[in-house]
Amino acid sequence: MQTTATEHGEGEVRLTVADLEGELDPRSDAAILATGHPTLTAITAVGEVPIPEGIPTAGR
Repeated sequence: MQTTATEHGEGEVRLTVADLEGELDPRSDAAILATGHPTLTAITAVGEVPIPEGIPTAGR
């Protein structure tokens, strides 16, 4: 299964859930669930971080 954020607004997020097709990566949650084992995936919010020194960037 794959969950994708399809819409967002103030204080809400709408998710779309879809079954995956094809061969699963054996390290993925989907493959682990298919073998009957539970999974727990930590999700970290996207945030702004400074670009480390020495990393070339366009327009910097």
